[in-house]
Formats: sequence, C-alpha cells, structure tokens
Amino acid sequence: MESDSITTSEAAMILGMSTRRVRALVSTGQLMPLGRMGPLWVLDRRQVFARSRQSAANKGWSPTAHTGRRWSERTAWAAISLLDSRDSGLEPPALSRLRRRMDGIDVDRLAWLAGGRARLQTFEGLAGDAAYLRQEILASGLQALSDGAGSGPSGVVSFGHDVDGYVSDGRLPGLIAKYSLSPTPAGPFKIRTVTSERFAWLQANGVPKTAVALDMLDDGAPRTRSQAERLLLERIAGLTRKA
Repeated sequence: MESDSITTSEAAMILGMSTRRVRALVSTGQLMPLGRMGPLWVLDRRQVFARSRQSAANKGWSPTAHTGRRWSERTAWAAISLLDSRDSGLEPPALSRLRRRMDGIDVDRLAWLAGGRARLQTFEGLAGDAAYLRQEILASGLQALSDGAGSGPSGVVSFGHDVDGYVSDGRLPGLIAKYSLSPTPAGPFKIRTVTSERFAWLQANGVPKTAVALDMLDDGAPRTRSQAERLLLERIAGLTRKA
C-alpha cells in the first residue's frame, strides 16, 4: 500500500468515528476511495485529514450530525426549495413537519439529511470532452460558477474543465457510452442522477442556489467549502426568521 493510502480503520481513528460510519461516508460519496485492498476500502490519507480539519473548524459539527435516516429525494428537494424561498410542493401537514425538523439545523446536518437528493458518481474521461459533456448536464457545484450561471457563492475560483451537474438516471448510460466515461473514485467528472420527474423540474426551474452550495461541499477544497457553508448558513438563518 502507498504511504498516502490508509484503511477505513485508520481513517476512523483519525476522524474519531466508527469504521461503519467511515464506510457510510464512502458509500454516499462524502469520502472518495482510492480503491480496494481485498474486502477493505483504501482511502487517501490527505483527504481524510482534510475532512478532519474541516469538521473541527465547523462549530456546528457534532458526532450525531451524520446519523439517522436521510431524506428521500422528494423531501430533500422540498427542503432545498424552502431554503431557496421556492414552493416546496408539499401538502401543509408534511411542510409543517419538515419545517420542525429543520428548526435549528446546521450545515453538516443539512448536508447529511439532503444527501438523498441525487446519486453522485465520478468518472474519468477525455479532457477534450469536458466542454461537450458540460452542455448535456444541468450545471451545479463549481461548473455552475464557470458556466457564468451566477448561481453559486461568489469569490470561488472555477475552471473551464470542471464537470459537475445533474442528469436523469435514464440518460446516464448513454452519456457513459458516448464519452467513454470510466467510473473512478474521486474522478474529475461529477455526475448526479435524479429521477426523470426531478430532472424535468430542474430543467424548468433551474438548479437552486442551495443545491449548488450543497454540491460544492463535495469539492473538498477548504475555500470552496467555506464559501458554500456561508451561503447555506445565510439560507438557514433566513428560514429561521420566517418561521
């Protein structure tokens, strides 16, 4: 094993959590594995330490932030819509329950609960295909910034090769074949799949700023995460004032 590679057990010691929790972070895309060594995931030591520093710096972090059942896709997007001052699409009783659950929520907890908004997959592909692939997905994360959509937090540097966005789950196989994409942990092309109904909604309404910020949290760069957290904190504070 390379010196920058560690096992899930070693990562658990660094992060101060159980190996089961580390495996959950891997399965939800919050930690990108380098690969497997037998039955074990192999992680990037630097990425694990970066997450440890981010967690320590986040005043709202707690050991219980990443526990409990995550929201369904519908509920996650309803919460995102609430934070963006959009129609949640929920009936009043369900909306009231969601508002109560979001009362006093912090960024780390929101990111965990809203993780079911899409399935994140990362790929390797030809750098020359990036510009074409970007045109076939709905931009989010850093791609939303570099596309000039103006939907993300300001002050974050983005580059033309960033690929991060949404497609319907039915379209992904066609994109993989068309661009010869190879599934790769921590690959540079981030594609987030949602149901066809949700994708149609995103096409009609645009990717909400709150979703862009949540997706930026996956980038891992401290400055990017800081800017995304600032926007999310503003959204949370705004929701609290309206309650």
